[in-house]
Amino acid sequence: MILPSRLPSLVAALVASLLIVACGATATPVPAATPAGPPTAPPTPRVTAEPTLPDDTSAPAETPSRDEAYQQLLVSIPFEIAPSCDPVGPREELEPGQIGEADCDLPSGSTADYVSYKLFDGSATMNDFFGIQRRGHENGGTASGPGCGKGPGEGTWDAGRKDCYLFLTNDAQVMWTHDLLFIVSSAFRDDGDFAKLEQFWQTAGPVTP
Repeated sequence: MILPSRLPSLVAALVASLLIVACGATATPVPAATPAGPPTAPPTPRVTAEPTLPDDTSAPAETPSRDEAYQQLLVSIPFEIAPSCDPVGPREELEPGQIGEADCDLPSGSTADYVSYKLFDGSATMNDFFGIQRRGHENGGTASGPGCGKGPGEGTWDAGRKDCYLFLTNDAQVMWTHDLLFIVSSAFRDDGDFAKLEQFWQTAGPVTP
């Protein structure tokens, strides 16, 4: 038998128990913490390689033989002169940069007695040779005068340089370059007639193929 004096405290205890049970039934469980994984390294930056060019396997152009250079010269020599020409001898020394030569003894009655065509490997060696020859003519005192057609003197023409001078005592000489063909040509008359030598020069070439 429950005494009336203890009834209020029992009711209070019962209510508290019911509240605890109700709260436990509705509480949301807290998820357990996920353990941290091992540290990861930062991504390695990608480096784009510089493009590389293929190796240069091309070989430098071969220097033509004297005979090949002579055949190249014949193409540039006017057809009426070419039959009088011969290649330079195999033992004859060439100038620096010179690769071939055609020497032409002209027939009697021509406006010149002789003409020569020297082929060089480029404009630099061609002009070096011309400059050395020109200074030699000046030092010899045979290169100053009224100019080509009348006497000694340096000049130019449409395709290069030109030099008229005396050789020995009375030989009229003319020497000229062709900037496109790398050819130095020279001609002379034994009688010293610069006017007729100029007529020959106007038709002596060399000519572009």
